[in-house]
Amino acid sequence: MKKLLFNPFATHPDNKLLFAGLLSVVTGSILGWLFNARFDGVLDLHFVPETTWWQPFADNVVNVFSAVTLLFIAGKIINRKTRITDILSVVLLARTPLYLYTFANINSYTYNATEVLLQAKDNIYALSTALLIIQLVSALVVLALVFWYMALLYNGFRVATNLKKGSQIAGYIATVLIAEILSKILISVLPY
Repeated sequence: MKKLLFNPFATHPDNKLLFAGLLSVVTGSILGWLFNARFDGVLDLHFVPETTWWQPFADNVVNVFSAVTLLFIAGKIINRKTRITDILSVVLLARTPLYLYTFANINSYTYNATEVLLQAKDNIYALSTALLIIQLVSALVVLALVFWYMALLYNGFRVATNLKKGSQIAGYIATVLIAEILSKILISVLPY
């Protein structure tokens, strides 16, 4: 079970991983639309007051493009036998944990709770204990999902490129951060 959750890339065929990843991104984009989530960066998910059906799809296209392009280049530097389909499968499937968090915004709950927290920043004692506990639990869930996302992305990249050396790992981390910056820039210039 642990391998399935954290490293399905080592045991499952490429075509199944690619299909599962595509299905995940489409499902995640629909969930983003239904629960007003924006995926405004390779590593980001934010809730907004309202979103159109195409915004989460556009966000995901930009994020996948940014991550795949840069990770493929890094993969080729590490191992010239790196295949783009492997990197694409990794990036598509690794994003799945982010999509699961969209359920936290049913009826705009998380967005509204965040707004209440921001408005009460000068008087934190005015907030209910229940709201603070729920937000704390929510933050812990987010951390777990981000950890899962990063574990999937790293394990998949490691399998796809035969990543081993410390310098290669540092290059991988830098590449993910650059992909985040690139996706933020690209999303910021989209007309919405």
